[in-house]
Amino acid sequence: MTIQIDEIPDVPLAAHIHSPFDQPQNADIVLRSSDGEDFFTRRILLSLSSDVFDSMFTLPQACKEPNGVEQQNDPPVIALTEEGNMVYQLLQWIDPRCTPSWELKDMQLVLHAADKYNMQGVMHHIEKILTRCTEYVGADPVRIYAIAIRYGFRDLARAAAKESLRLTPEERTNIPELVLISAEALQHLYIYYFACAKASHNLAADFLFSWLGDARFVWGPDSPKDHGTTCVRATRESREWQGWWVNYMALAAQELYKRPRGMTVKAIPQFATGPLGVAAKCSICRAKVYIDLLTFGEKFGEEVEKRISEIDLVIA
Repeated sequence: MTIQIDEIPDVPLAAHIHSPFDQPQNADIVLRSSDGEDFFTRRILLSLSSDVFDSMFTLPQACKEPNGVEQQNDPPVIALTEEGNMVYQLLQWIDPRCTPSWELKDMQLVLHAADKYNMQGVMHHIEKILTRCTEYVGADPVRIYAIAIRYGFRDLARAAAKESLRLTPEERTNIPELVLISAEALQHLYIYYFACAKASHNLAADFLFSWLGDARFVWGPDSPKDHGTTCVRATRESREWQGWWVNYMALAAQELYKRPRGMTVKAIPQFATGPLGVAAKCSICRAKVYIDLLTFGEKFGEEVEKRISEIDLVIA
């Protein structure tokens, strides 16, 4: 018999190719996809996983097939509006015989269906995977942000927003998942980005360096004043610094405004090539500049991360 949840589509039935849901002898319910594929499963799995299915099974059911012939010995059929692949991906998350796919595109299908059928356990499981496996956020932070906002994964949304700071606005294109969220949610992401950009830029432009403590570097005010004619001094905040270093920090401020993350200034960043070329011509600077810059870069990057961690992403 057929449970008339949705009108059964007038399409030819597809072959049962999705193991283990191709075994009628082990089933007491059949899910029929919109493209005509039948999935043989157990109603207890659906009831335990979904409040929607649990309620569905308590409703009075029709007892006839569309052609009017009663099939009392056949398991009931529930006609769904989802296509076969989506049904297959979803069932794998609730059947202990299966190992579900962790491909992002497959989990997106599952989230869509799990949200519709109120399968909270499935949704929480996928949320944990996307949160704990940082490869997802690292590969597509804006995409993950959109998915997280759509399904209410707040911690994941914050992690994705932070990771997205390494992308300039020009690099945030061709992301189909943005249609899942409101313009307000997208605006909040950009407000967060520009707040972090401003904080990081201001950090680089502040030559007080109160966060450095007692650290001393070859380019600092305590360095010998006479570095030769190729390595002139420049004054910032009433103190003198090597000119190439002032130029380095100006470049760092520009880069941090575009990519406000600690990784932008850690190690020896690419934008340091010009200033380092000047430092290499100075007999005093070149002896320590690379070691000092690596040390400074680590501290600088840590401070950038600290500053952006103080900025909160608004989630409506």
